[in-house]
Amino acid sequence: MPVSFAFVKPDGSNETLDTVDKQIAEFCGEEPNKDVLSFMDNMSDIGCNILQRTDKAEVTIDMLGKYITYLMKHNMRLYTQICWHKNGKLMAALPKFLCNDYTFKAWR
Repeated sequence: MPVSFAFVKPDGSNETLDTVDKQIAEFCGEEPNKDVLSFMDNMSDIGCNILQRTDKAEVTIDMLGKYITYLMKHNMRLYTQICWHKNGKLMAALPKFLCNDYTFKAWR
């Protein structure tokens, strides 16, 4: 089933996906690719993975923590990939872009 999502700014408006991609790339110390939004894709995949296991529509810091704990215990391969992706900076970017600077929301 298709999923729609948004990175919501503190004022309640949605941020453009290319802006989010640029910000994540900068946070990770890398150059964004204007043709492929891989940084935003990684972040939204994780956000959607968290929410598909709940009846909630937005990621909270508690949900993110439980997801990471679950991966550590049950899917070490994916956990390791997230930890080391972009020299380990993607893991630090998760709370910033999913539930602190933005609220990640998704719906079907």
